[in-house]
Amino acid sequence: MAAPELRLEQARQVQDGALRLGPVTLRLGPGLWELRPDPARGRFLRMMGGDLPPSAGRVLWNGLSMYRKEAARREVSFFRGNHEQPDFFTVEEAWKLAATLRGKEGWEGEALQAAFGLPQRSRLGSLGELDRRKAELLAALAGDPTLIVLDEVYSWIDPAGGAALSTCLQAWRSQRVLIVAGPLPLQADGELAVPSWGEGRPR
Repeated sequence: MAAPELRLEQARQVQDGALRLGPVTLRLGPGLWELRPDPARGRFLRMMGGDLPPSAGRVLWNGLSMYRKEAARREVSFFRGNHEQPDFFTVEEAWKLAATLRGKEGWEGEALQAAFGLPQRSRLGSLGELDRRKAELLAALAGDPTLIVLDEVYSWIDPAGGAALSTCLQAWRSQRVLIVAGPLPLQADGELAVPSWGEGRPR
């Protein structure tokens, strides 16, 4: 099986007639990549995470358009700490549904749920803000997405949850593309600078 690859080809973002990001040409293979601070970082993360289609150019995951091909989109997870799951879901229902949508109905998330310190049957709407975010993060990781984009997750997660997440990232970094913005307690395989013009390259 070929190694997973994220590829941006002359991708750019234009808003109100002004170039806000790019053009970006970039290839990323398996590894843990840290994204440097930058005013345009949010746009860059969203573009790589399947949340903001480029105005021009292409964003490809394993050679398929992330924004046009379902097979590519299923492999991508972008998490920025928002409440995306319905309040009436239980913690377990949220991650099980996310795994099923990625075609991994039998995914086992009980151990990670326990490591995050999350109650199994509590409804999301009843959780405090920290536990709600951890439950949403667990759903984002469910089903083994091979491209994971995380925005500032280590800035809010508690020590036990952060340790559990770091263990996962360390185990996955040789086989998945992991992009993390914000503080990163692990040694990254490389840094990404947000390109305003020209080519973006891992450093």
